[in-house]
Amino acid sequence: MKEKYYQLAFVIIMMVLITALSLYAWQKPQQTFSETEKRNLTTKQALEGTSLLDGTYQENYETMKNDQFPMREQFVSMHAIFDQLMGNRKSKDVYLGKDALVQDYTPMSAAQMNKMTEAITAFQSAHPDVAMQMMIAPTAIGLSDNALPFGAPRSKQENDIKTFYQKVSPMNCIDLIEPFEKSEDLLYYRSDHHWTSSGAKLAFDTYAKALSLDTGANSYEQLYVKNDFYGTLASKTGIYRYPDEISVYLNQNSDDVYRVTYSDIEASEYTLFDSTKLASDNPYDFFLKGNHPLVQIETASTRRNHLLIIKDSYANALIPFLTPYYSTITIIDPRYYFDSVNALMQEKQITDVLFLYNMTTLSQDTSLIDALAS
Repeated sequence: MKEKYYQLAFVIIMMVLITALSLYAWQKPQQTFSETEKRNLTTKQALEGTSLLDGTYQENYETMKNDQFPMREQFVSMHAIFDQLMGNRKSKDVYLGKDALVQDYTPMSAAQMNKMTEAITAFQSAHPDVAMQMMIAPTAIGLSDNALPFGAPRSKQENDIKTFYQKVSPMNCIDLIEPFEKSEDLLYYRSDHHWTSSGAKLAFDTYAKALSLDTGANSYEQLYVKNDFYGTLASKTGIYRYPDEISVYLNQNSDDVYRVTYSDIEASEYTLFDSTKLASDNPYDFFLKGNHPLVQIETASTRRNHLLIIKDSYANALIPFLTPYYSTITIIDPRYYFDSVNALMQEKQITDVLFLYNMTTLSQDTSLIDALAS
């Protein structure tokens, strides 16, 4: 008899909870952005005949239900904790490493690699008088086998980078794997997919050595600007166990003056850093205000070199090291830049080009192929 009362009580409690959650979900303001996941959330779509007929309303409604579920962010974190308790060592595409979160890598398909390397080779052939360099950054999984959980497969990233370099030969391809493997510095954030400022500086040092740049007049001091940074991998998994520090290297021997113009911001700036971003949803945007279609940097350098950087977000932390060596630096992100790159080469009188990508972005993004054909 008591057992029946317990069952009835359980049913009543569950019905009350479901009713309460439903009422709360119905009346609560819709959330447009998730601070935890760092992404825009789907909101309720107005019912229209066309969206109902083509099925987009139903798809939007299902996504909206998930995104607007009450206490969603708390459930995301609880799910991550449950995964760990159950012994799961991977959440979505992120490995739960020994002392860091490590993003998995999906190898680039042979067809994708052929298309991309052919586009780059054709672009180089169209500009024979321009010095072109390629620098592909390995991500943490390409170097962090020791940080991965037991049984995680070894990444094929190193092989993909080597094959990619072979296919774009004779372009000057700068190897970062060897110097990164030798380094004992923290080269990648533990909760974010980017490299740290130390990783960016090591990449610049390798670039400078490959191009025989005279760096003797420049000396840098590392300044920490944030000590509680949780990045994209923490947001994706709901695991906030590894706080990171963001630092910046300031040139102590240079009175470098420059003007920075962003294509999507009207006013010019006179700094490469934006401290207001440190309190934003993405503190990595401290470097160059994040990603933009086109950025133009005019420096006080007396050199006549004009550099074009074709890049992803990894480049943002490295670009400040380049300003003493070029009179202008033009930066495009093909994911957002839709004008003619070849016309831009002529307009800016480009003398040097640097392709700077991390291998994960390069393997997933097709915008570079379209951009180089424009």
